[in-house]
Amino acid sequence: MALKSTKRTFKTTIKNLDPVIEDFRTHFEDKGYKVTTEETADGAFLSLTNANLFKTVSGLKTGLNISLSLYDDSLEARMDVGIFGKQAVPGLIAMLVFWPILVTQIIGLVQQNKLDTETYDVIEKSLEEHQPKLEEYEEYCPYCGEGVEKGVKFCPHCGQTINPEVTCPDCGAQVKEGTKFCPNCGHKF
Repeated sequence: MALKSTKRTFKTTIKNLDPVIEDFRTHFEDKGYKVTTEETADGAFLSLTNANLFKTVSGLKTGLNISLSLYDDSLEARMDVGIFGKQAVPGLIAMLVFWPILVTQIIGLVQQNKLDTETYDVIEKSLEEHQPKLEEYEEYCPYCGEGVEKGVKFCPHCGQTINPEVTCPDCGAQVKEGTKFCPNCGHKF
């Protein structure tokens, strides 16, 4: 059950969220938070809890849930302050009675600790750090989209063969796979 929801969109051309998720995990685990991650069809789902910050309320815990949705030119981060737990029915009954106090306290805890702002800042910094720079790379891996140095045969990110070459049967020249004619002798492939 979400108590507060915010959304922020970041302009990016990053194709792989793994380094962003790892930066997020490292940052918050170093601060004593429990971070869980789950891959989704369009990105990732991150959950952030801390026993010292988030109090247990009738068997329910509160925490931050962050959904990351990756698009061609952007990343949408949606953050919910929510409740979850094994004793949901008794907890929800308690919330019905005490909801004005509980909601205010939970949202106040998150805002007081500036956790929502910090979460977005960590994501933004990681995206900037891992954003492929056009001037840095002349080529991109056709499989994972990460920038690679010109002339490499294998992608250092996903291991796929980049620009595989074939040998011309007439002159022996190395030609990129998919070439229709040998640039050395004109042989048709």
